[in-house]
Amino acid sequence: MDLYPIGDAQFLAREYEKSRVALTQVMLCPNALDNPFISLRRGQVYFELGDTRLAEDSLASAFTLGGTEIFDSEAPKYAAFILPKLKRPATGD
Repeated sequence: MDLYPIGDAQFLAREYEKSRVALTQVMLCPNALDNPFISLRRGQVYFELGDTRLAEDSLASAFTLGGTEIFDSEAPKYAAFILPKLKRPATGD
């Protein structure tokens, strides 16, 4: 997963398209689907690129794998974007 640090650095440098390419390639690596940090960065990149559907998918995966703590050291806008979408509707019981 040598591409993850590259994609991470590109994200931090706000080179979102370059980061998207690197993080997409990372997904071909073993265990990438089980890594909450990869899902988090991918979701953040998609969010910054305006692709809300893929941002939702990736950020939801990050939450599923890492819990709310995955967002603790990140800009609050990402948690604010995804967490309300993950609340279950009331069932009326």
